[in-house]
This record gives sequence, C-alpha cells and structure tokens, in this order.
Amino acid sequence: MAAARPARVEKEEAILCASEPGKYNHSDGRLRALKASGDADLYRRSIDMQEEQEELRKQKKKKKKKKKKKKKKKKKKKKKKKKKKKKENRK
Repeated sequence: MAAARPARVEKEEAILCASEPGKYNHSDGRLRALKASGDADLYRRSIDMQEEQEELRKQKKKKKKKKKKKKKKKKKKKKKKKKKKKKENRK
C-alpha cells in the first residue's frame, strides 16, 4: 500500500509542471486537476508562470533572429567590399 502524499507536495509539483512545460510531461493534466480542485489562486499563478515562460521564449527567438540578420548583412557588406577591391586591383 502506497503512502498518501501531502496536498502541499502535489500543489508544489503542479506549479513546477506549469512553470516548465517542456520538462514535465503532464503539465496540462496537472493544471486541469488544479482547476478542478478549486484552488483558483494557485491555478492562476501556474497559468501566469506558463505564459511568462512562453513570452521569454518568444523574446529569445526574436533576439536570435535579429542577431542572425545583422550578421548576414555584415557578411554581405564585407563580400561587396572584397569584390570592389578585387575589381580595382585588376585595373
């Protein structure tokens, strides 16, 4: 017979699952369980944490894209300069 787990531990696990959805597989199920249990505050906090994580991910992706674009532009400029120099040397 398995020992019953304290409700506090269950709630903490649910928060963890909500905060890191990629790491834990059952985050949606835990959120639904939280909602059903009637602990609205905890449920809201979990949802907020999940949204925060998503927002951070989006910002990181945007920053990476911008950096890549800048690098590409710099490379293009360098190539153009090199071509121009080569052309001048031929004359």
